[in-house]
Amino acid sequence: QGRQEPHAAGSESHGEGCHRRRGRRRWIKDRLEPGRSEGVVERHHRNQGFIGQVELIETRERRRRNMSDDFIGRGFPFPMRINERGSLDLVGGIEELERSMTVIISTAPGERPFRPRFGCQIWELMFEPINTNTMGLMEMYVEEALRMWEPRVDVDEILVEPGEQDGAVMITVNYTVRATNDSRNLVYPFYTIPPEDES
Repeated sequence: QGRQEPHAAGSESHGEGCHRRRGRRRWIKDRLEPGRSEGVVERHHRNQGFIGQVELIETRERRRRNMSDDFIGRGFPFPMRINERGSLDLVGGIEELERSMTVIISTAPGERPFRPRFGCQIWELMFEPINTNTMGLMEMYVEEALRMWEPRVDVDEILVEPGEQDGAVMITVNYTVRATNDSRNLVYPFYTIPPEDES
């Protein structure tokens, strides 16, 4: 009684095991350059954190793109075209949005059957001279039409500038996609018929 039994061969006490593990870690640390072990661990965690951030950003981007496509939907291109399978092609995403805005601006009110108000009043200015007053009306008509007929975007600004050709104007639509909050622009060329000279 009071006598401790010897340990079995190959066994060790809890204290001896902890001591050996600490000694092994200290030996490895001493074999490295001073401060190197901490630097390796720090860089490892930093790289892992960076990779995790990149993966998170890519995942969010994929989700945002899918949400955008679901929100925008798909439709026929303008003009319509046939795909390699022989059926009518469909477009989606930003292409679908800009196709829709192009159709709205390109349609004069009363032109589409059963939807007499659909379109843009800019076509009333086809025979007007290009001046400050006309370009101001163009900006107003395009903004009104897009706000009424394209609810998937927020119109931020409409810019109208004279084009290089006689009678041409370049209409720039700065807009934001509501589903993704992306800011984009669409350039639409519009051509007026200049009045003939009375000479």
